[in-house]
Amino acid sequence: MNILLIEAILDRYVAQVQRRKKDWRPAEIEALLLKLREEVLDCLR
Repeated sequence: MNILLIEAILDRYVAQVQRRKKDWRPAEIEALLLKLREEVLDCLR
C-alpha cells in the first residue's frame, strides 16, 4: 500500500486534462475516471 503515490497520480490526471483543452465527451470522462480509479485502488492494496 503506497498512499503517498495517490497525490502524484491525481496531479498527473489533472495535468493531462489541462493540457487537452477540449470539450470532453461523457465516454472520455468515464474512461479517464475508470483508469484513475484503477490506479488509486492499486496504491491502496
